[in-house]
Amino acid sequence: MNIIIDLWKAHQAEIILFGKNILLTLIIVLLSFIVCRIIKRMINKAADKIEKIDPSVGKIFYSIARTFIWLFALLIILDRFGVNTASIITVLGTAGLAVGLAMKDSLSNVAAGLMLLILRPFRSGDKVDCSTVSGTIKEIGLFTTELCSEDGVFVIVPNKLIIAAPIKNRSRNDSCAINTDKE
Repeated sequence: MNIIIDLWKAHQAEIILFGKNILLTLIIVLLSFIVCRIIKRMINKAADKIEKIDPSVGKIFYSIARTFIWLFALLIILDRFGVNTASIITVLGTAGLAVGLAMKDSLSNVAAGLMLLILRPFRSGDKVDCSTVSGTIKEIGLFTTELCSEDGVFVIVPNKLIIAAPIKNRSRNDSCAINTDKE
């Protein structure tokens, strides 16, 4: 028992600081959960109000927001325990730049996929002519769009090729005729 008392007397300030940091860490984690739930509700309400936006866009934005919230919480926690977060942020920024340059084609597909999900030039089940293929849309993803060609072949097209070419949606309107009658 004397060992514990001696240890307490010798390291009282460090033990109290460590306990305080543990308590603050638990509070930060709890607040991160609460903020994530609030952000999720806000994004879902915004996505519900805009009918043209595909529901998966809200999920993508929530996933991005949740990642940033938890990364920010982790940096705060590490800073509380005396870790130099400036160097971690520098490394993350450099790694992000390197990954971004290495994945520029994939990222352009993601950007095109987001544009397709937001602008919605077509939906699942629509018959379209896009890029060099035509057929029925099966699924619109972040990287690719899947469709079934008119001869029954399953085709996956990168989104950047679809967004870069004219899209003919044969299911959108029954008639695209413009009334040119003059009165």
